[in-house]
Amino acid sequence: MSMSDEPNCNQTYGLGTSTSLRVDSKAVAFCITLSSKTDVTIQANTNVRCERWKTSGMADPVLSLFASPMDDMPMSQVLASNDDGGQADEGKNCNAALLSWTLDEGTYLVIVSAFDSCSYGNFELNVQGKLSN
Repeated sequence: MSMSDEPNCNQTYGLGTSTSLRVDSKAVAFCITLSSKTDVTIQANTNVRCERWKTSGMADPVLSLFASPMDDMPMSQVLASNDDGGQADEGKNCNAALLSWTLDEGTYLVIVSAFDSCSYGNFELNVQGKLSN
């Protein structure tokens, strides 16, 4: 990925965000800015059972968390990534992704991509957090 192709922080979401988005060949990128150490949970939910997923129009999202894009850390250094970790018992929320991480004060880049070209679609983004001890 060249520097001009790297995702950036044109979009910022705060803690408490819940919004519907779509991922296709272009990943969804956004930043979160924290004013203190925070336990953060980011979910890319499908809210559909696995037996209905293929015909639902929902994505198979993959979440990736990077340090601040303003830092000197290269984009190839992922702090955390998850595919399918948000799937609930009994196949609910099929292929959903979940990251739960304690983050220091700062700005972080989150990228939501599709697992592959057969898994483009809609998802519900939830960003939650609480101050860490």
